[in-house]
Amino acid sequence: MAPIRAVTSTLFSASFLFVSTPAVFAKPSRSHIDDGHNKRVFVKYKSGRHDDCLWRIHHDTRIADSSSSTRMLFDFPDLESFVVNVESLEELLALKNDPEIEKVYEDAARTTQMIHGSIKPHRSPRDETAKASHLRNSRSPSQQVPYGVELVQAPYAWQRGIKGAGVKVCVIDSGIARHEDLDQNGLDGSVASSFWFQGSDEWYDDAAGHGTHVAGTIAAVNNTIGVVGVAPEAELFAVKYFADDSGFAYSSSLVNSAYKCRDAGAKIITMSLGGPLPNPFEFLVFDKLLRENGILSFAAAGNGGGHRPSYPASYNGVISVAAVDRNKAHASFSQRHRRVDISAQEWMS
Repeated sequence: MAPIRAVTSTLFSASFLFVSTPAVFAKPSRSHIDDGHNKRVFVKYKSGRHDDCLWRIHHDTRIADSSSSTRMLFDFPDLESFVVNVESLEELLALKNDPEIEKVYEDAARTTQMIHGSIKPHRSPRDETAKASHLRNSRSPSQQVPYGVELVQAPYAWQRGIKGAGVKVCVIDSGIARHEDLDQNGLDGSVASSFWFQGSDEWYDDAAGHGTHVAGTIAAVNNTIGVVGVAPEAELFAVKYFADDSGFAYSSSLVNSAYKCRDAGAKIITMSLGGPLPNPFEFLVFDKLLRENGILSFAAAGNGGGHRPSYPASYNGVISVAAVDRNKAHASFSQRHRRVDISAQEWMS
């Protein structure tokens, strides 16, 4: 899984820049709004035309008349693009034919790479009494060292004093619940975008449990309870990307999440998520974060089996991580293809 390799690279101060063939990016078609559902799209405007394009989106009656639900979701000046919600084929065609707009791209879906039912939900308690009870009930009799921690030879790094201190890891996932094994890592967080969330939009409520599991794999502290992570002294920052149902999210929200990681001072981004369609704005953002900010981004190669690439893992600026089992053999569910860079243990429990 991606988080294991992210912290392993931190421990050994590795940096990577991978070269792969250019991706073919998806443009929106008629079919995706013919069913009557709203559709999110990236709108790439011409250079220097931000204000004009913004005005047209809000006031051009072909795009945003009184009956329209078209609305601005994100404004990404660095990418010279907006993300908007369109309701009809007419609105989509108006955007595509607008002289101020270069191209319109589909806001691709991204799904979690967790195996549903395998991890328990983690909701942070709301008061001190509930918190104390939660900690008592969640404690193991003694701290466990997951087999994967030893398999990646983390203890050898610890002996050299390399435990992740001074490195902030940003986990883009389902949130990270507050827990005694994690709170000592300067745990903080944010949400990717709250306007479409179903359920809690608090970063510390993890209804799926996956983000908390990932965080423990990375940086559970070395104490007398629970487990110990690969880099027990690393700092953690959560971006709650998936809603409580952990169904799917969008490329635009992933771009916004990556910016939140950068602004929080993270040097590593880990993502156990993906989808079959690439998005040019994701590509540009992760490449820029690597080249200009020195941020290493890791993503799961995919858990659908087969040989199809998954994105964002298959971008040049992202390290693609496949899975192996405890015998170091390829895990049957893990996608394998030429854009996979490294592999790591499927489970860390």
